[in-house]
Amino acid sequence: MEPPSNGEFSEKTEKAAVVRMVITLALVAGMYAMLIVYQNKRTITVKGRRIFNAVTTAILILLVINVFSSLGEATLNIRWYILSRRYRPVKQSTQKAVQIAYASMTLTYGMSSNWDMALLKPGKISIPELSNISTLNLVAPSNILHQGQQYLANRYGLISLTYGTAFMEDQPVPRQLWYSSDPAVFCQGDNSSFDDPNYGLISAVSNRSINASTNCDAWPIVWGGDGGNGNITFRTDDGDLEFSVPWQGFQNRATFLLDTERDCGPRCSVINVFESSFTSPWFYECNVTIGAVANVTREIEQVGPALAQLASQSIALRGYTYTFTSTNATTADDGDSDDELQYAVYPAETYIGQPQNGSTETMGLIISRFSVGVIAVAARDNDKISVDGHEPFVGAELTVSHWDWANAILILTAIAQVAMALVNFWVTRKVILPSNGIVDEARILRPMMVEEGLLRTSRARVLPKVKSTKPPSEWIYRNVPMGDGLFDLFLEMKVP
Repeated sequence: MEPPSNGEFSEKTEKAAVVRMVITLALVAGMYAMLIVYQNKRTITVKGRRIFNAVTTAILILLVINVFSSLGEATLNIRWYILSRRYRPVKQSTQKAVQIAYASMTLTYGMSSNWDMALLKPGKISIPELSNISTLNLVAPSNILHQGQQYLANRYGLISLTYGTAFMEDQPVPRQLWYSSDPAVFCQGDNSSFDDPNYGLISAVSNRSINASTNCDAWPIVWGGDGGNGNITFRTDDGDLEFSVPWQGFQNRATFLLDTERDCGPRCSVINVFESSFTSPWFYECNVTIGAVANVTREIEQVGPALAQLASQSIALRGYTYTFTSTNATTADDGDSDDELQYAVYPAETYIGQPQNGSTETMGLIISRFSVGVIAVAARDNDKISVDGHEPFVGAELTVSHWDWANAILILTAIAQVAMALVNFWVTRKVILPSNGIVDEARILRPMMVEEGLLRTSRARVLPKVKSTKPPSEWIYRNVPMGDGLFDLFLEMKVP
């Protein structure tokens, strides 16, 4: 006949098992929450890293303590059930698997430096001074200084062609770390944008940007398109028009011309392009406009009108002008005039000089890309000013490299805790457990200890063991009802 329930002690055991199970499930949920929340953070501060390490370490320690406690209780309880089934010899066992599992938990995730997103803290930042192009200032006359700036503007545009270029949708987000190998110029159709990183030891993308837009018209050349004459004739909807160009004597090249006396407004320039060819010569007229910097918070962040003007003209600048009498008759100028002209020639084998065959969108894109590139290089090479702002720092990020192992450990922990609670429920209904802890256990185990010679003297001197020649004894746990809800709990030795 099965023994009755263990009464009040059974309820206490069950409640303790439920509490430990709830604690384990809460700790597992907390560990999942920490991993998911911190993995979704783009950048983690030093303080955040310390909080994460402290909380996860505490959770794992509590898990170990709670699971070991539950395991110990389940082991002790089921021991009495096992001992009550049949006679068994004396044996001992140890269990290290749980310790190994939780030690392995820290191998499934790790903190590493985040080289993608920057942390911004109040501090000093470096901003380029972009009112104009910085030179060595070795020559005093302003006209000579301006010629040097014109020359540098053109060279800056050529240098910027080595910068990475990407589409507008690929623009980095603010706080993203910027490296010299990353794109700095972003293009779409006839519009180009330069995202302005704060150049320094650590560069982070800001939300400031500046746009260059170019609108072009194009007409086929019907006479002089081989570049062998100082005049060309191109055909428009209103008839044929003439235009004077510097004599080249060669074809298959693009000549970008700037009439410095033509004015289309602030931060704007008119660029004419002559594509010489034996088969398909073209003539273009383009308006280039450099916009203002978006999202500025202080005046020093703005690109000055002088630099914007140089950038819009840069693709045709050489640093000096040619004066000659022409008979230009474009949409903006009719009749004889003395032109102050600058021009730059690019072979067809180059990115800038390749024939566009009348494509106004592509020609506008090339000019915009060149113009905005001037500002990009100026931002890199111009003098820097140190101001108060949000200084970028390298933060940290959480990488969970083995979610499968993390899931296995945490889910198995929850399952094991539930299983141990169920074991406790089942055992308390199958066998009467000692209700006074180690006091009752000591009383029950004492006869076996005496018989096996396992008792130790309390004296400091330890007596030497004497090897027993008796065969090993076998014991069974008995719980004999005595009436009125009382049970006699004892170990009975098997009689040979």
